[in-house]
Amino acid sequence: MSKKRSVKKNFFYQFGYQVLISLLPFVTSPYIARVLGAEQIGIYSYAFSTVTFFILFANLGIANYGNRIVAQNRDNKKKLNKEFSSLFYLHTLLSIVVMLFYVIYVLLFIETNKIIAIIQMIFIIANLIDISWLFFGEEDFKSPTIRNAIIKILNCALIFVLVKKQQDLYIYTLIMAIGTLCSQIILWPFAFKYVKLVKTSFKEIFKHTKKMLALFGAALAIAIYSYMDKLMLGKMNMLDQLGYYENGWKLIEFPCGFIMALGTVMLPKMTDLITKNKDKEVKRYIEKSMYISMIAASAISFGIAAIAKEFSTIFWGKEFIESGYIIMIMSVCITLMSWNGVIRSQYLIPKERDKEYLIAVILASVVNLIANFMLIPKLGAKGAALGTVLSYFTIFVLQNRVVSKEIPILKYLFNCIPFFIIGLIMFAIISVLNLTIEYSILGLIIKIVTGGLIYTLLLSIYTIISKNEIIKELVLNTISKIHKKKEEYDKE
Repeated sequence: MSKKRSVKKNFFYQFGYQVLISLLPFVTSPYIARVLGAEQIGIYSYAFSTVTFFILFANLGIANYGNRIVAQNRDNKKKLNKEFSSLFYLHTLLSIVVMLFYVIYVLLFIETNKIIAIIQMIFIIANLIDISWLFFGEEDFKSPTIRNAIIKILNCALIFVLVKKQQDLYIYTLIMAIGTLCSQIILWPFAFKYVKLVKTSFKEIFKHTKKMLALFGAALAIAIYSYMDKLMLGKMNMLDQLGYYENGWKLIEFPCGFIMALGTVMLPKMTDLITKNKDKEVKRYIEKSMYISMIAASAISFGIAAIAKEFSTIFWGKEFIESGYIIMIMSVCITLMSWNGVIRSQYLIPKERDKEYLIAVILASVVNLIANFMLIPKLGAKGAALGTVLSYFTIFVLQNRVVSKEIPILKYLFNCIPFFIIGLIMFAIISVLNLTIEYSILGLIIKIVTGGLIYTLLLSIYTIISKNEIIKELVLNTISKIHKKKEEYDKE
């Protein structure tokens, strides 16, 4: 029987890992921005976005599907061995086919920066042997977290030692690709305490494809609105704009990793609870997760928007002032991604509501594509940023509509309004400080500390006030009235 670990411990490991992998790029990115420059960063981003599309076809949605299958079968060792083996063999076959297509693509279609594209093939090999979904399904976040953390730190050190000039882009690409490969290799010796590879028939290997296709479709749609903007900027020869966008998006991803860590940890837990029909516990966990996520997301999104321009010029240099405007536009994505992540990872996927999830992300990708074609030629990276915001907002609307009759979405929204108001007050105060304190490292630190203190103080005051039963009753009555009106509207 698989050893089960507590949610708190798993969250600690995953949160710690997200802190590390989010902080390390910010240790290296000021150095890389100055050594390589916006255009070289744009070249790397374009090549990586391209190889990521190929990897998607090799994965076929295995990350979430494999996690769910392992969580469902971890108490039956024999069945788990068979399911793991069939999934791994399927993943291997798909990866080999994709690798052949990628080689053809590089040989026939890549004319410039071919060496960068060839090196990126290592990412496909790394993906082939990726079995992190096994550990996540077993609720073992310790093994992949600690070992990957060591590799990431070594990666960081190698960048400073070996990347010295603009022409060293290929060295930077090698370090990133080989580091990813090593982080997958070191997991294998520890996998065999949970499973072993066994013989499976072709029927057993391919039986997963139908269910995986829905999650693959979702992953592909997500990739369209996550990477298509980068590919379009690259294809339109806006490599400097792509460099600005890439750094801006890094700052948005930085806090999202912490918040989304909760979803990664909770997916196997929620799958287990749903399998056992523990609906009350499911709703209790979702409410808690939403509360924690929105407190963090509102603080970070408003805070980042307030310091975006100053941070960009100080951190990456004056060349990257454009990244500041991109960060301001996309800061709302932090809140949207956090909310969407709770609904997706803690309800839709554990409930096997893959179809609804797929529809939401497909429509979001369509919105993103239309927005990109309309806005990128006129606004460059800013247009790509607006398209990204629209895509996440589309998912927000559609996912909430799908689950609104099953979980109290309106209650969650009302609970979160005070956090957004507190965030807005913090944003206003930091904006005033921007007018009075000159751009400097010390000034930036003062603004970050001041913003954090203001948010914490106001949140504490709200927490004390919200314990008042009269206020609670008023809020609950308001929510109840809105629910009744919605039900009357639905009947009509």
